[in-house]
Amino acid sequence: MPADCISAIGHADTARVVSNILNRDVQANRISLTLSEGDTLYVAQLTGGRLPEGATTLPEGFTLKFIRVTL
Repeated sequence: MPADCISAIGHADTARVVSNILNRDVQANRISLTLSEGDTLYVAQLTGGRLPEGATTLPEGFTLKFIRVTL
């Protein structure tokens, strides 16, 4: 993921977990997006339930899948 990406992760705990996995600061930033042709969106898809409050790593049974979508 490029360094100039803008986070649209709306949940603070998810942003902390993603930051830990990527070893870089990813801020929680609940925004609406409008994408145009040629834009790239990086999705961090969490499965396993809602993260426990204050999580910084994925609990057992949770997964995080990164998906790149280009319009």
